[in-house]
Amino acid sequence: MKLLFKNPILRKELQISSRSVKIPLVIMGYNLLLAMIAIIALAITNATSLWGTYDYAALSGVFPFIVCSEVGMIMLFVAIITGGSISGEREKQTLEVMLTTPMTPLAIAVGKMGAVIVKIMMFVISSIPILSIAFVLGGLSWLALLEFVGLTVFISIYVGSIGVFCSSLVKKSMLAMLLTILIGSAISIFVLIVYIVAYLLYSALSVRIQDLSFGGWPLVFLFTPISVFVDFLARVMNVEGIYSLLKHNHDIPGIVKLLSRFWTVLGIGVNMGVAALFLWLSTIAIGKVKK
Repeated sequence: MKLLFKNPILRKELQISSRSVKIPLVIMGYNLLLAMIAIIALAITNATSLWGTYDYAALSGVFPFIVCSEVGMIMLFVAIITGGSISGEREKQTLEVMLTTPMTPLAIAVGKMGAVIVKIMMFVISSIPILSIAFVLGGLSWLALLEFVGLTVFISIYVGSIGVFCSSLVKKSMLAMLLTILIGSAISIFVLIVYIVAYLLYSALSVRIQDLSFGGWPLVFLFTPISVFVDFLARVMNVEGIYSLLKHNHDIPGIVKLLSRFWTVLGIGVNMGVAALFLWLSTIAIGKVKK
């Protein structure tokens, strides 16, 4: 906690952001875009009947449109901002000066990522009035709103750690941004490919093609934060979550069903471990520059 809240890099980044007019303008544009998505979602859900009355059950369908759009924008923003965090210092030729201070490479990486998380929280908190449309009209709980805010912090840390790693690895910010998007997408695609290949091998060996899940292989999806978000969205929308899908399958071992009951906690823990790994790799890359 001391490494984060007493970090001079974090303090410097927040001071620079508070003096810039870009942040308020970007937040305004972000909320205008989110408001447009909410209006389009209201129109798509056909909540208004021919008699001018409202179908409040249909209004709950606005929530998936808004949160999926917001999570997508947040992931893109984090990739863009963190992609230029270290490489931007190289381009301005200030990284070497920064490395002559007593700060460790870990403190620099944590400070850069912490500044991005604070900025993202400004976006999320400012969008709560728009998000509340789904809660006021759709009858969703406010606890789900708090869970969503926490989930955005989790996703920001995950994507931010990849962004800091890519930014410390290459010298150009644009290349670092592209690498962040590619690595983040590749991890999710790789997890899906591993599951599909294992399923096909299992089907070929056991001749049980009708099974949708098998063994402990569903746990491989814990290695992508998307599964945590999907499980949250399913539970909020009163659709079967991951645990509900697995518990009725007789081909799933009991230990896997038990673990899937705590899917959100396990998913956050596993992906925070992956984020810590990327941060550690970024400190190695920054340390080489310091040497």
